Amino acid sequence: YYYQRLYLGNLEVSFSNNNNTYIVTVPSNVPTGTFKISTLYDGVKTELPGEFTIIPPEITSISPSTALPGQQVTVTGNNFPINYGYYSIRLGDRDISLNYLSGNQFSFTVPPVAEGDYSLNLNYGPGTITSSQKLKVKKHTVTGFSPASGGVGSTLTIQGQFVPNQPYSVTIGNAQTSNYAASSSTLIVGIPYGVEEGKVNISVQYGDQTATAPTTFEVLGPKITSFAPTSGNPGTIVTISGQGFGPNSWNSVVKFGT
Repeated sequence: YYYQRLYLGNLEVSFSNNNNTYIVTVPSNVPTGTFKISTLYDGVKTELPGEFTIIPPEITSISPSTALPGQQVTVTGNNFPINYGYYSIRLGDRDISLNYLSGNQFSFTVPPVAEGDYSLNLNYGPGTITSSQKLKVKKHTVTGFSPASGGVGSTLTIQGQFVPNQPYSVTIGNAQTSNYAASSSTLIVGIPYGVEEGKVNISVQYGDQTATAPTTFEVLGPKITSFAPTSGNPGTIVTISGQGFGPNSWNSVVKFGT
């Protein structure tokens, strides 16, 4: 069979022989349609009975149908090429890397595109299909936060629309911090050291997109309002009350006189 050739229509295809059975992998550059299969041996071309039909792939669903940049989306369909390296996806004007899941399912991460409705274009060999269902891409948002004020080192919970377990950069006034989103609606960070006191803006960045909180956060500077007892011997426990203290004692120093 080393001297035998096999054709799908007019296109020569490679094959292997297993106990007089020809095994052919349909190449990626064959267009959809119906083709005759023929062999060429010793100058004689033999056409096999029947025809072989190549069926175009089809996208049947996109889940979820609404997603944020950075979120995983699963695409389900029919007749996807067995070798997923034979096809690629474009969302708008962006090429997307695919994660193979099964014969008729793959996933991808939504790239940092603008908010809007997008069709998926599946490129396979010589052809392209477009999904009838659109993917609605929404932007990351910050709707609020709590508490409304706090000192350096205290915990701030930001509410909005996020991708769980994705990293976000958070700017509080003149200082930056970061953390992974705890859920699709919450992002928890600590008030960073070096932040300016007073009312400041809070913004969250993901890629080149920025979402700003609708209200300002008040950074409280340290302030002593009282202490007790007012006198005592060395070794006496003194309780200091106030605001804006850091939650960790390692970066706080208390002086009695000098």
